[in-house]
Amino acid sequence: MGTVGQQARSGNDIGVMLGATVDLLGARIGLSSDPLSGTDQRMWIRRDVGVWQLGGLWIGGWFQWGSEPESRAEPGDILCAVCLSGVTEEILMLAFLGGTGPEGKGLALRLAMAGESVVIGSRDAGRAQEAADELLELAPGKAISGAVNGDAAEQSDVVFLTMPYNGMSPTISGVDDALSGKIVVTVIAPMRFERGVGAIAEEVAAGSAAEEAQAAAPNAKVVAAFQNVSAEELLKPGVTLDEDVVICGDDADAKGRVTDLTRLIPNLRPVDGGALYNAKYVEQITPLLVNINRIYRTHSGVRITGV
Repeated sequence: MGTVGQQARSGNDIGVMLGATVDLLGARIGLSSDPLSGTDQRMWIRRDVGVWQLGGLWIGGWFQWGSEPESRAEPGDILCAVCLSGVTEEILMLAFLGGTGPEGKGLALRLAMAGESVVIGSRDAGRAQEAADELLELAPGKAISGAVNGDAAEQSDVVFLTMPYNGMSPTISGVDDALSGKIVVTVIAPMRFERGVGAIAEEVAAGSAAEEAQAAAPNAKVVAAFQNVSAEELLKPGVTLDEDVVICGDDADAKGRVTDLTRLIPNLRPVDGGALYNAKYVEQITPLLVNINRIYRTHSGVRITGV
């Protein structure tokens, strides 16, 4: 996609750059030119080292390897650049509300490792940033930040609900306007623990946590997914997950987006679970897996055969 920016290079050379870029393995490869002079054409590889939002502008920095005409710089020069520009390409972010717990942090980590920009949401900005800093230690240089839940939801196009079930409704009521028109992914599996029995699925009046979320945020596109994936395994970057993610929802485009996000995590296979109504069956598998994990001292998952 084309980008517009004001770019400062070594010396006194300042120009406006237009270009096309492709993201590959955490780096951005591009071809750019200066439309004012028409002479500066460069191919380059860039690694971002920081991006910050200021009002409607984005400020970023990067280290760049590139080749330019001899009048500008020698091929192979390392360029340090600062960009201040309006956003001319869509910036997509993933918010994880209540994301300071294992499930939220685990999903945020894996998707950030895949190149997505993620923001950890919490009722407390300090806790959110602390969680983001923990993930940055596991995935240095990735686009991971922290914010209060409302701000996190506001700046994201996909919002994950990763808090315990009893905190879901209060959280939604506090950010309802920010969820309007957006994809909302609930990973919540309502359950309780009973001595001598183990994990037990809680009955939900709406049918499932996902359906309750849809009722609480009627203008959002709610999708249920990732309820059965081990949070502990997600938080271990070196562990390969080998299981299915059943995705339920009533909006085909929203399910498609969540399907694409699922495929970004190696060896996770998305499976279409049909309408949001079916989310209750998927949610109720989680307590069973918790009990199996306790018996076998493992982290089990779900694999659907025959599809």
